[in-house]
Amino acid sequence: MNQRLHQAGFSNEQAQLVYDLACDHLLPLIGELASLFEADNQSKRLEQHFGGKERWREVARQVAAWGRSHLPPRVFEALSTTFEGVVTMHKMMGDSSNEPGLSRDIGSIGGVPNDAELRSMMRDPRYWRDHDPAVVNKVRDGFRRLYVD
Repeated sequence: MNQRLHQAGFSNEQAQLVYDLACDHLLPLIGELASLFEADNQSKRLEQHFGGKERWREVARQVAAWGRSHLPPRVFEALSTTFEGVVTMHKMMGDSSNEPGLSRDIGSIGGVPNDAELRSMMRDPRYWRDHDPAVVNKVRDGFRRLYVD
C-alpha cells in the first residue's frame, strides 16, 4: 500500500494521514459490522432454541417486558445481549410465578444457593459488568441446580 501511495505522489506525511483517516473512520465501521454479525448469530440461536421466528418474537416481547419490570436497567441490558442471558431471563421469568416452591423459600442446601442469594449475586458488578467467569458460572450452576428442568 505504501508503494502505491508513493507512486501516486503522496509524501510520508500524506500517506500517514490516509492511514490515520482509515483508522478513525473504518475501524468503528468494522466494529459495528462485527457487532451486528454477532447480534444476528445470537438471534438465530434464540430462534432455534425457542422453535422458530414467530415463537421467538413472542418470547422476546415477553422477556423484554418482564426484564424491564423486574431487573435493574443495567442488568437487563447486559443479559439481553447474549443467548445465555436471554435464556436465563426466560427461566427466571417462568420461575417468578407466585406458585409455592420449597427451593425458593429455604436457604442454601448442600452448597446450592437459594433464589434470593442467586439474584443477589446477579446484582454484583462482577456478574453484570465484568462478566467474571467464576461468578457467572456460579450463578448459572446455581440456577441449574435450583430449577432443574
